[in-house]
Amino acid sequence: MDSLKTTSMLRRLGMGLLHSLFSLFVVMTSIWFCLAIWIQQPLGQIFSYLIIIVWVFFALSILGFYFTKNVFTRKIDSLIYLVAFLLSLVWYFNIPAKQDREWSPEVSRIFSYEKQGQLVTIHNVRNFDWHTTDQYDEQWETRTYNLDDITGVNIITSYWMGPQIAHTLVSFNFSNQRPLVFSIEIRKEKNESFSAIGSFFRQFELSLIAADEKDIVYTRSNIRGEQVYFSLSNYQRLKAKHYLKNTYLNPQI
Repeated sequence: MDSLKTTSMLRRLGMGLLHSLFSLFVVMTSIWFCLAIWIQQPLGQIFSYLIIIVWVFFALSILGFYFTKNVFTRKIDSLIYLVAFLLSLVWYFNIPAKQDREWSPEVSRIFSYEKQGQLVTIHNVRNFDWHTTDQYDEQWETRTYNLDDITGVNIITSYWMGPQIAHTLVSFNFSNQRPLVFSIEIRKEKNESFSAIGSFFRQFELSLIAADEKDIVYTRSNIRGEQVYFSLSNYQRLKAKHYLKNTYLNPQI
């Protein structure tokens, strides 16, 4: 008799835990989806808000049906929500990146290059002269580099939100030219400000920027007040040249 009571109690506890986990899943995924719609606004502001309202009503109805079992069985109820959530994931991971926006000047151009032997000509190398975060002298350059002149590569980390979050840049040193830095930057539109929450919900397109070290590092250390550290790499010259050719001068990028 005691063993039957124990088994029954464990079963009730297990089912209670399962129901709690499903409820938590519905609540958390609904919060995620509503935030994604609110930030992306795929159908404009008004229709996006309507989608949020409909989804909240849908999620609450699912939970109500789940616990009362008045309309569906719990398995069917769970399946309906899972299908709806999977469809939301399909939408989210197929949000296309756009290139026709009115971009902020510092990310308005994307570099291109031509390679002839060991000579690489890179267009749209950014070399801004920064005065404040909003005031700068805009300058884009075309530079030619000889891959045989590479002397090393440095990894640069810029801590912009405490000691836990850093932005990583890669700087290539040359024997007879200023360092060339590559950085993956969010591509903000004009009058658009950075949002950490928006970044988690794919608000910004990304762009690979080629820039003068004085520009892209100075603006972080001296203008934004970030903590910038150089990590001197042990790459030999040939390894650094191979890294530049196959990572940043790859036609697929």
